[in-house]
Amino acid sequence: MSGKQLVQSLLRGLEILRHVAEAPDGLSLAQLATRLGVSRPTAFNLARTLVATGYLLKTAKPVHYTLGPAISSLYRQHCDTNQRDNITKMMQRLSSAFPAGILSLGEVRGDDILTTVL
Repeated sequence: MSGKQLVQSLLRGLEILRHVAEAPDGLSLAQLATRLGVSRPTAFNLARTLVATGYLLKTAKPVHYTLGPAISSLYRQHCDTNQRDNITKMMQRLSSAFPAGILSLGEVRGDDILTTVL
């Protein structure tokens, strides 16, 4: 895919996340601007958007940007989805192997319990 088909601001936002993830103590605005090859105002606007959406956290004195809770949330959702898919496939295989059996799975979702029965 050519670079003309990609959204430059999204690419820069993703680059910020990658650079910050590689920096255990986070990065300053100046460091972000340098690593992205953009002006400080541009780096600030990108970082401000990522902070507002929870993908970055901004520490005070000295100001540094670190990964925010939205990153962990995305990862947990991804893992939960994969785990649910794997369990469903396993239950379908067990159901085929034991057609007279009844399989059920209970899953806590907030204040509810989601039940799957095969």
